[in-house]
Amino acid sequence: MAIAKHFHSLHHHLYYLLVLLTFYYQVLSELFLNALESARLISYRKWADIPDCLAGKTVVITGVDSGIGRATLEEVAVKGATVIFTCLSSSTQSTLADELLGRHPHIKRRNLIAVRLDLASRESIEKCAETIKNCTPVIDVLINNAGVMCPSDKVLQQQQNQPNSTKEEYHFQVNYLGHLHLTLLLIRRLKKSTDARIVNLTSFTHLIGYPLFSQTPPLLLFRGPCVSAKLKAYSRSKLAILLSTQTLAGKLKGDSVKVFAVHPGGTISSIVGHIAWLHRLQQAAGAPFQLTPLMGAQTTLHCAFSLHSTEVTATGSGFYFE
Repeated sequence: MAIAKHFHSLHHHLYYLLVLLTFYYQVLSELFLNALESARLISYRKWADIPDCLAGKTVVITGVDSGIGRATLEEVAVKGATVIFTCLSSSTQSTLADELLGRHPHIKRRNLIAVRLDLASRESIEKCAETIKNCTPVIDVLINNAGVMCPSDKVLQQQQNQPNSTKEEYHFQVNYLGHLHLTLLLIRRLKKSTDARIVNLTSFTHLIGYPLFSQTPPLLLFRGPCVSAKLKAYSRSKLAILLSTQTLAGKLKGDSVKVFAVHPGGTISSIVGHIAWLHRLQQAAGAPFQLTPLMGAQTTLHCAFSLHSTEVTATGSGFYFE
């Protein structure tokens, strides 16, 4: 019995080490490839092959307050689609459309519809879904972009509706459950499209998100119970997104709706602003080692609009793209 227990523990830690090595290999690979691309020595991320005109398409994008979400919104709006976009900040909601119109006068104001959405609130999600349904009978693309990563205790106290919930519960609600609830509320509108796409933003950190690792030693380079717990909470929420994408794809088999999960790559983003050391590292690494928000949005745009990719246009869905 003791030998079996010892063998199980050894197997558990070896498997854990293998996953950690895979995780850090991907981190270093992305930094290295981004640097080579910045120096124009290689071109490993290509621009999405999307149509020049998206007029007639209705696209819903969550979390356009900054970063990839805002870049995705601008790219889609410029091409003529009707975009219903959600913001957490009311100030962003009121000014973003004006900013876009200032930079691109040819965009029609009626094609930009802002809706407030707090993914930590069930009431806000349902109100947002109802507003979207009142705006359009058909949704062609739903991009679940919004998310949180290791928010500070102050942010948690200000934003969450249940002050006593844990950091893990908050990550799980905002990144995963909130988007899943919104998707299911809008699924009938998506089914009315002849080629609907759902794109869920996840992360390669899903590698370290398995519940199997709940009792393992702290992650290398992520010492300290607070940082480790927050990163694991984020990672588990991203793993849940990946698994639910595959499950939903199976449920929708035979319908016109395809579902994809996307890791956008190491992108300059405000999502890490609440982690002081990671924010400093991001600033120190600088642009040569990171993608711009527009470049980071290309994988999302590829899955949402590509007409040429075999994986995207195939009957099946549930693919994971990096």
